[in-house]
Amino acid sequence: MEMDNEQQALTSRVVQTLRLFYYKIIALNEKSPKGFGLAKILDNIINKRGDKHILISKKVKLEPMGVMEEQK
Repeated sequence: MEMDNEQQALTSRVVQTLRLFYYKIIALNEKSPKGFGLAKILDNIINKRGDKHILISKKVKLEPMGVMEEQK
């Protein structure tokens, strides 16, 4: 089953957003000022993307485990 160009672009964008999200989780686990700074930068990049809605299900799954922390 082949994907057309539009589907490939969407899939690529979703993968990029998920990759940014996973990098943010790694940075938060660092528990250092540099780690938190990197997490904040990645959070800003993710928030500017139009497809951040795909992360809602990830956040719901990770919050009970204490992985997601709200940054204020």
